[in-house]
Amino acid sequence: MLTQIANNLACRTRFLALNQHGISNYWGNLSFVFEWTLGMIIMYVKPVEFAINTRAISVPHFFFPAVTFSICLLLWDEFRKFFVRKGVQRIYSPNGILIKYPGWLARNTMW
Repeated sequence: MLTQIANNLACRTRFLALNQHGISNYWGNLSFVFEWTLGMIIMYVKPVEFAINTRAISVPHFFFPAVTFSICLLLWDEFRKFFVRKGVQRIYSPNGILIKYPGWLARNTMW
């Protein structure tokens, strides 16, 4: 669940950092809360555990690997976006139009 949330946060924009774009999407934020709540209900509420034949996962086995991977995912994407922004040349034509020439990283890591 945490890695899905981190992936969603990382994929919001192609160029802007998370602090530049923000997390102001109401429905996206509500979906994070809903996903987290549903996961906790499925894993830790005894009648639901019994009904779908699951068992509780201890917090260190559930939380720490996911948090570590989520942080790595967000840092990787933020570094990639930083270098993509820095690699784009911005040149103004004589008539004042901004022309952007993407660098190697932008050409090869953007879709």
